Amino acid sequence: MFCSFSVLLLVLVVLVSSEAVLSYELNETACSVCTCWARSTCDGDKENPFYDEIRSPDCKSGIIDCRDKSLTELPPIHNGTVTVKEQNQAYGHYYDATYKIGKVWLSGNAFSTIPSDYFVNVSESVTEIYVNNNPDLASFGDGLFSNMPNLRYMIAHYSGLESLGANLFSGSTSLEKLWLHNNQISTIDKDAFKGIGPSLSELYLTENKVSSLDPSTFSGLSGVSELWMMDNLNITKSDISCSHLCDIPENADIKMFDEQVTMLCGTGCTADAGDEAINDDGANACGYNSCVTWDLNSGWRAGWGVWKVTVVCGVLSFLLSYSIEFV
Repeated sequence: MFCSFSVLLLVLVVLVSSEAVLSYELNETACSVCTCWARSTCDGDKENPFYDEIRSPDCKSGIIDCRDKSLTELPPIHNGTVTVKEQNQAYGHYYDATYKIGKVWLSGNAFSTIPSDYFVNVSESVTEIYVNNNPDLASFGDGLFSNMPNLRYMIAHYSGLESLGANLFSGSTSLEKLWLHNNQISTIDKDAFKGIGPSLSELYLTENKVSSLDPSTFSGLSGVSELWMMDNLNITKSDISCSHLCDIPENADIKMFDEQVTMLCGTGCTADAGDEAINDDGANACGYNSCVTWDLNSGWRAGWGVWKVTVVCGVLSFLLSYSIEFV
């Protein structure tokens, strides 16, 4: 009996020791209502949707995981590191290991803003920031995500953001995915995306309340492959011109409107019969040597209609074949 109890106790000790434990700095009052785990990426962040493509092979990155804790205050990040328990594979014992913070997961909380200096101690090391599903999050501090040379993913969809200020991402030249859809954004400063450069591939602004866009808003985003802005009810065809898209690659997937809308930019442009076209009337604001054509429709509702027809036809075909078989 004593032996069984000892074995059980030993197992519990090993299990507890194998968990990555927060350093003292991260267990202060801001996290008093929760335990925010910090861990090495060796633990395997398989809940991350990008796990397969971004898992650090050398496991030299710390994670602050404060998801779904209903925090009204942000957990402090003082020295930009986390201390975790790791096991020596050769000898089996555990030891403290300190890593720079590479990932910050703050989704599913209740704070209303993130101040400008919040990420200052992790600006050089952070590669991912998740602040999505925070309905009370209304604002970012000035330049909050600027000068983060290794930041790749900034995910903030399904929150309560109301505006995007100037130079918010300036100097974050590795940024690839910027998800800002399903917020309350009504104002985007013309310099909000300035300084990101060609690294950005996905910019999602779907289902916000944007009422106008300066023609230079997307300047410099020459690597964008997906620019989605549909279901911004205050944006109409008259608000979009060729000037908005000068730096966007011709083969980019642009979704702005529910109906079929074609934008013609450059010289020698002729709309196809039946197209609702936006033409720059020869102004050639982008300096193209030929005609560049953009399809600005989302395709979602059109696709849904086609899908419904396909399903109905499939069901009817099945019923008809079934009836013939038993006649």
